[in-house]
Amino acid sequence: MSAEFNGIEGIDPDTVVSLVASWGGVLRSDLFRRKREGRVPLVRGVAIYMLYEYGGSPGFAWSYPKVARHFNLTNHTTALYWHRRIGRMVANEPGFAAVVTDLRRRAQSLDEGWVGCAA
Repeated sequence: MSAEFNGIEGIDPDTVVSLVASWGGVLRSDLFRRKREGRVPLVRGVAIYMLYEYGGSPGFAWSYPKVARHFNLTNHTTALYWHRRIGRMVANEPGFAAVVTDLRRRAQSLDEGWVGCAA
């Protein structure tokens, strides 16, 4: 999927991670560790989903390998798994979809003027 979603340009990855960690009530640093306790995996999954869907700059979407490297995951299939799982939750749970949409809007409003890079 493109880095553009409904006309919204890519969002800074640091902003996404910070907002999602705050929403989930976990430490930002926990999202980069291999923690599997409590809500950390789900919160990390939301961050993975958002970076894949909305990260980067226009024309430079984040790939699964790039998302995996960002979160220090062993390989890209974990990013693929979480993207699909969160995508199903967004599609099937309107309340959860509203949360993800709100997080995206909040990240976008904090990032007005941000120009991403393809690095």
